[in-house]
Amino acid sequence: AGSAPLVTKARVKEFKDLVIKARLRESTQQVNAIRKGFNAIVPLGMLSLFTWHEVELLVCGDPDIDVDALKRHTTYRGGLSKSHPVVKNLFLALKSFNAEERRLFLRFVWGRNRLPNRDADWTQPFTINSLPANESGDGMLPISHTCFFSLDLPMYSTYEALRSKVLFAIVNCQAIDTDFNPNDSSISTWLD
Repeated sequence: AGSAPLVTKARVKEFKDLVIKARLRESTQQVNAIRKGFNAIVPLGMLSLFTWHEVELLVCGDPDIDVDALKRHTTYRGGLSKSHPVVKNLFLALKSFNAEERRLFLRFVWGRNRLPNRDADWTQPFTINSLPANESGDGMLPISHTCFFSLDLPMYSTYEALRSKVLFAIVNCQAIDTDFNPNDSSISTWLD
C-alpha cells in the first residue's frame, strides 16, 4: 500500500541496519544542543581530562551524603542550637542511616539527593526549627519545607523516638510538593 519497498527475507539485514542507523541518529539535534551548552561551561577539549565518574561528581555532586558537611551548613531556630539534645540526636541518627536512607532524608528536606561538592557551592543553609507541641513530640512526625531546605523537628524525648519518626517520614512521605493535590475538592472547578 505504501511506496516503501517490502522487507523480504533477503532484505532483513539491510532493513535491520537501516533501523539501527535511524535510531542512533534520531536525537542528533538534541545531543548537539547539549554539547553546545556543556561546551559553554566546560570546553569539550578539556573533557578528556576527566573520567565519566569525575564529570558526574562535578555536575551532580557526591552521592554519599557527608553528615559533617550538612552539620557545618546548618542553622538553628526556635531555641535550638548545635548542642541541643534533639539536634545531637538528629545528627547521630543521620550518621546511623545507610547511604540510601541519607539520600531519602536529603530528598525529604530539600527535594535533592546529593549535597553540593564544596563548601563554596552551598547557596543556602539547612535550617532546623523546633516544632512546638503542647505535649511530648514522640507522637509527631517531622515536617519538611523543601523550598527552604528546612526541617521542623518535634522535641522527641529519646534518640530511639527521633530515629524511628524521622525514618518513617523519609520512607513514607516522599511527595515534595503538596501545594497541588489532584484529589482535592477544589480541583473540581477546573474539570469538566
